[in-house]
Amino acid sequence: GDHGRGGQPGPHDGARPGPDGLRRFAGRGCWPGPPPRRVPAWVPGGPAPRVLSDRSGERCVVDELLLGIDMGTASTKGVLTTPDGEIVATAVRKHAMLMPRPGWAEVDPETTWWGDLVEVSRELTAAVDPSRIKGMCVSGVGPCLLLTDVADRPVRNAILYGIDTRSTAEVDEIMNRYGEDRIIEVCGNPMNAQSVGGRMLWLQRHEPQVWERTKYWF
Repeated sequence: GDHGRGGQPGPHDGARPGPDGLRRFAGRGCWPGPPPRRVPAWVPGGPAPRVLSDRSGERCVVDELLLGIDMGTASTKGVLTTPDGEIVATAVRKHAMLMPRPGWAEVDPETTWWGDLVEVSRELTAAVDPSRIKGMCVSGVGPCLLLTDVADRPVRNAILYGIDTRSTAEVDEIMNRYGEDRIIEVCGNPMNAQSVGGRMLWLQRHEPQVWERTKYWF
């Protein structure tokens, strides 16, 4: 890349060197010079940006971090990493699913999913300068069914994936009504105990007051 050689302006022109002799930029900053005596931490006691060398031999400070959160059946796990995968910090919040009746498996979306997400994110962002975090990705269990009202507020607990078998009869009914070939043609997959269509039909029949309040489903 162009580093301002040959009289041409480069991406580092105008950047001021820090106390350690390195010039910093949003994301990654590079500047040639003697090895620094110390790279100061962004937060006292927290992990400091790493000093690397790029292909041209210039020394670089890698400031960017990525935040990943995985929301599982029994816990929510979070990790901060550098773009090349080095782990900077981790956090875990354990939780339990709700089983109000045999064959039912649910989770409180506010206290478990949202609450865990907030707590894990706060713990990880407290370990570094939050401005270093340039991307975030969240993964979760599924297929699950979450119903919300017009204001996006949950109207009941979320129904978990195949471990919840309450809608087996509804799935069989839909399969008999339309046929497996037609369902695969339209949906791409055959129906089973965790199919959302069966759950929605079950809710229409068994929780009509909840269904009446439902505006969106996820």
